[in-house]
Amino acid sequence: MAIASSHTLVMLIAAVVIVCVAHALYNVFLHPLRKFPGPLLCRATQLYSQFKFLSGVLQFNIKSWHDTYGPVVRISPNELSFISPQAWRDIYSTLTDPNGPAEMQKYDKFYRFAGPGTPDTLFTASKKVHVTFRRQINPAFSERALRMQEPTYHLYTSLLIQKLHEGSKCGTQPVNLRDLFNYYAFDMMGSLGIGSDFGGLEHSTYHPCVKAMTHHVKEIAFIQTLTYLGFSKLVQMITSSSLLKGKVESEKLTREKLLSRMSREEERADLFEPFLKLKEPLVWLLLSLSK
Repeated sequence: MAIASSHTLVMLIAAVVIVCVAHALYNVFLHPLRKFPGPLLCRATQLYSQFKFLSGVLQFNIKSWHDTYGPVVRISPNELSFISPQAWRDIYSTLTDPNGPAEMQKYDKFYRFAGPGTPDTLFTASKKVHVTFRRQINPAFSERALRMQEPTYHLYTSLLIQKLHEGSKCGTQPVNLRDLFNYYAFDMMGSLGIGSDFGGLEHSTYHPCVKAMTHHVKEIAFIQTLTYLGFSKLVQMITSSSLLKGKVESEKLTREKLLSRMSREEERADLFEPFLKLKEPLVWLLLSLSK
């Protein structure tokens, strides 16, 4: 009985190995993208590029691959990377010119890896929806708005310079620039986006909301890899549950920040003001809940 079980296990392992090898050979020699250059492991299997992605070095590798193979590189069995300016215009252009290039469908495994219910954003929206989003936020980037935002830029930039001087002891000690610029970026985005900063520069520490967001970025990398490897159903189960602690915590704290911003009655030159003026349904639903 034990011998039969062992034999069955060996046969299963052998079958899996044969299928994987056959699939890799197909990707290299018969796949529709077989004529595009790229590293052999990238052309053979999705595992290699996803390992590089989780290691945080994929973009550096892609740059070096372009140096080696040219402006078009096959970075995985089903993906090509382009670096020419014309490719950028053809692929990412959101212009509505009827004579321009047709809209290219965004790759769901990259843009909507969490599942079909992923809401539209500036990055995932179709051309038509993207134009609507841009029209809604354009007032926040007008010359008048930028002039009103200037004191905010000046405030946080001055505070950043002050912290650089204090941390370096006037240039005699090393400074953790990564943390300082993270504090600066999140404080600026918080102030201009939702009306209040995260206190990073002032207290030289990360706000719980920022910690949750950075933790969620790691969660996103993990679930995106699962999607690329064909585990979409598992990803939907994970994202619909409370297993992603970074996601749950960041959504909770961000909602609190938004409700606090929406409860203010004075006009502010931030990115959220246009949505309040337009009386967006979701915005006003949140506002009613806050009251």
